[in-house]
Amino acid sequence: MTDRELLEGIFSELKEVRNDIDRLEKKLEVQNDILRTFKYDIDFITEKQAKQELKLNRISKQLEV
Repeated sequence: MTDRELLEGIFSELKEVRNDIDRLEKKLEVQNDILRTFKYDIDFITEKQAKQELKLNRISKQLEV
């Protein structure tokens, strides 16, 4: 095997590794987007629940009077 063939093999492997890294980065981006969406949903639900609890407390106090 010549030096040139050896280098071509190394560069070919390097290209495959870079392609794998690119693919993993894209998957990671998608997973992060999904997690951000879940966080937004959880924050929204938490805020809505807090508002409902405040309403419930107000109604409860009005019934006591």
